[in-house]
Amino acid sequence: MRKTTFIILLMFSGIYADSLQVYTSFFGTYGSYSDGTGSKAGSAYVTLGLNYRHHLTLGYDYLNKDGGSWNYNQQLGTAGTTLNFDPLYVKASYGHIKGKYDDTTGYISYDYLNIYSAELLYRVNAFYFGAGVNHLYLNGFEKRSVNTYQARIDYYGGYIWYLSIRPAFTMLSTDNAVATGNGGKNKRNLFSLGMKFNYLLTPGWVAKVGGSVGNRAYYYDNDFLLSIIRMRLRK
Repeated sequence: MRKTTFIILLMFSGIYADSLQVYTSFFGTYGSYSDGTGSKAGSAYVTLGLNYRHHLTLGYDYLNKDGGSWNYNQQLGTAGTTLNFDPLYVKASYGHIKGKYDDTTGYISYDYLNIYSAELLYRVNAFYFGAGVNHLYLNGFEKRSVNTYQARIDYYGGYIWYLSIRPAFTMLSTDNAVATGNGGKNKRNLFSLGMKFNYLLTPGWVAKVGGSVGNRAYYYDNDFLLSIIRMRLRK
């Protein structure tokens, strides 16, 4: 299914005192699929910095998909903080997703997703060693609990390049799984290995490459407060 999308991105920043920094960004998309389904989404983020060391980010995201005979609305609220006690760094975040589906038959369903994330990192010269856990709970068509334990090794080659290796182990449990004969229960253990690589081409231009190998069903990036939800196993 092809999709045509228009993207709008606005970013602002300001310094209101020597100890307080404020950064804001707005992101919007509007488009349609080849089957006629319309899609529009918008996001707004604000980050507060204290002494250029500690940061608090608040975000809101809205998604609407209109299929003519059906409609789906989703709202996402996120909050995350990074505390810099160099060489120790503390990261924590929370996200809540609420979705509503309705169609012309009068059918209505709701789904909710809560995300909790915590991570510790320790710097040794240009290396950062970290370990963390993400907990997701989905209450909707299926009730699903996901715990992901992730380690990371980051290396910064000055200001020129950055490499991150992230192995992750995921424990997924579904209480009322569809199409299962085990009393509606389903459990899976998954392993994946993720990678990110950034390279500064010229001032203002950065090349980024990333991906993963292995199996994962749900993924949450606590660097960007980004949740990528897949109802099917992602390989």
